[in-house]
Amino acid sequence: IICFDTEEQQENVDYEAERLARELLRNSVPTFRAQLPLDPGVDGGKKMDIDSFLANYSREEFAQILAESASRPYIFRKNWAVKKKEAA
Repeated sequence: IICFDTEEQQENVDYEAERLARELLRNSVPTFRAQLPLDPGVDGGKKMDIDSFLANYSREEFAQILAESASRPYIFRKNWAVKKKEAA
C-alpha cells in the first residue's frame, strides 16, 4: 500500500507515487493507493502527511483508510509512461 502525503497541488505527489507503483508492479508486487484526507484543522487544510494524520486521528480511522485502498489498485500497463507536471 502506497500512502504518500495529500496536498492541494497533488500532481507531483501523484507522479512520485505512480513511479514507485510502476517499479513494484514490474516486480509483480500487488500495489494499492491509500489516500489521506485533507482537514482544515490540520496544516490549514493544505497538506496531510502520515505524521499529522496519526497525531490527529485514531488507529481505527487509519485502518479504514488502508482497507479502502483495496478499491484503488494500481494496474500495470506495459507502456506506462507517467509525465511529470511542472510546479506552478
